[in-house]
Amino acid sequence: MPKPLVLHALAQFVAATTGRNMTKPAYAAVAVGVLTMVLLTVDPAYEMAHHWVDAVLWACLAFFAFEWLVRFRHAALSGRGPNYLMSGRGLLDAACVLAVPGAMLLGAPQRTA
Repeated sequence: MPKPLVLHALAQFVAATTGRNMTKPAYAAVAVGVLTMVLLTVDPAYEMAHHWVDAVLWACLAFFAFEWLVRFRHAALSGRGPNYLMSGRGLLDAACVLAVPGAMLLGAPQRTA
């Protein structure tokens, strides 16, 4: 049975992306995330646009989770999966992706998580 077009395109993207293709989007996601977090510090601005602020921050988190999975998949396909997970970069990626959901599971409010 042939793969759907979306899955095929995603598979091609993941195969072609080994980290270097993700650098510019990662910089953009960091910049957008930092600017959005600045909005969290201004109460009137946050109250006016809190749905958008939350959506942007969750989108940034989803991007970094996707990037982490792409890097792990690439490392696993080259036989270095456990090495990547235990490397400094792998541990930092995991900590960044898991920090917000972990804080929320421990009871931190979404705005401060």
